[in-house]
Amino acid sequence: MLARHHCHANSFYGSICIGITVESRIEALDFLRALAIVFVLLDHLPDYKIPFLAIFSPYFGRLGVGLFIFVSGYLMFYTNRSFHSARDFLVFYKKRAIRIFPLYLIALLVFFIVYGVFAPRLGFNPGMDFSLDNMIIHAFGLQILLSPAFAAPLLTLYFIGLIVIFYLLYPFLMVFSKNVKEFLLISLIPFFLFLFLRFFFNIGDDYFFKYYFVFIAGILFCYLSSSDNKKEKTEQHLRFLIAIPIILVFSLIVEIRGMAIAPVAFDAATFVSYALFDIVIISFCMIQVTLATLFFDDFSPKTKKIIILIAFASFAVYLFHRPIFTVFYGGMLLLRIPALLQNVIMIFIALPCVFILCYFIQYYEDKIRKSALQSSPGKNKV
Repeated sequence: MLARHHCHANSFYGSICIGITVESRIEALDFLRALAIVFVLLDHLPDYKIPFLAIFSPYFGRLGVGLFIFVSGYLMFYTNRSFHSARDFLVFYKKRAIRIFPLYLIALLVFFIVYGVFAPRLGFNPGMDFSLDNMIIHAFGLQILLSPAFAAPLLTLYFIGLIVIFYLLYPFLMVFSKNVKEFLLISLIPFFLFLFLRFFFNIGDDYFFKYYFVFIAGILFCYLSSSDNKKEKTEQHLRFLIAIPIILVFSLIVEIRGMAIAPVAFDAATFVSYALFDIVIISFCMIQVTLATLFFDDFSPKTKKIIILIAFASFAVYLFHRPIFTVFYGGMLLLRIPALLQNVIMIFIALPCVFILCYFIQYYEDKIRKSALQSSPGKNKV
């Protein structure tokens, strides 16, 4: 059960203050995390010679990443609505850093070992830049900010640089927004700032422009669906289902594959394609949040437990699945295992191993992180 306390105010970010203990979970959002990581895995498995899964790529990957970002925006607003002092900023940033960077830095080292050292010896070229300067930029989570002029984001790990930027911006969006209208106006400032940086200094990766408004939409969706009246909330959620025809129409006219491939010409046509991309992603995310909120309680306890376990491990799965898959795949190449048997091993052995290993990685990281937060001064619950 969620531990809540409500304090109504006149500001946008302080309209309903909700406190959630570290142990609390938003089960409907757990379903969305689980769905997102499954989508990402379905997108990446074809890279390991599993051709029949190629029908999911790259669409599911873009939807999965979009869902992660949308849920991040939703949870940011749900758990952190007001910043009253510099200390509030510092506490927020400290908690985000503790949550993200330890596992991320380990994953960065694993990527270097697997792809920078061993993969080339197996004749596998992932096309990633492991130069010292690029690795230093990645270690600080600045790959999206400094790309393309000074950095080349690594496969999968680009997401960390993206979410770091969003988390850095979030408190300022809240502080300077007193209502929805102000929030929408304020949220345009970072977008145009990054646009300026891209045009004049060639920094600010395309991923920022693809997913920034998905993050903003997650924040707004949380605000719009935070009514205390259950009937009113249900009716509000159902109204969002009108977005279903949008995703069907734009799925026909928008080729996500073309939008997702970088580099692209940074011109008006690119922004039109990104706008259509956002419409598809945001529509999909709103539908999934709505359906999860309305129907998650109908799942059986066993199904819920499986979903929550997958969701719990989802961050570690995201960080480590590629190198784990690559180790399995490289081993099979060395052993000259037939292609059909490779597919069986990847799906029925490698895939479960990813979830099992990453669950325990996340479990022990979570214990260490909670201990660090509990022993630190000014420990607000997340």
